[in-house]
Amino acid sequence: MIFTAANSVRKAICCQLNPHQIGKKADVVIIDVREVKDFKKGHIPGAINLPQEKWSALAGLRRDTMNIIYCYAQNCHMGAHAAMQFAAKGYSAMEMDDGFESWKENGLKIAE
Repeated sequence: MIFTAANSVRKAICCQLNPHQIGKKADVVIIDVREVKDFKKGHIPGAINLPQEKWSALAGLRRDTMNIIYCYAQNCHMGAHAAMQFAAKGYSAMEMDDGFESWKENGLKIAE
């Protein structure tokens, strides 16, 4: 879902993004909200790790482009919670469908 400061934090204005679409987005920031230890085991290339305890720092987020947020899997709601929190602070944010598990299942490149 896309969350923006212009709309209500709880109101989604678009659908989620699937893993294959991320590679087609040229100017985005990819934010991994999983724990540091899991990020180090593997993550989406170019992703910035911003675990929940550091969300208030907003490190790596950009106001001038879309911030794509992902967590562990479809049943993990951290990505949506992070997107809402970041949107409340004025950042455009989009949750990636099904998290990192979907990325791996689709055979996409993984950085370590």
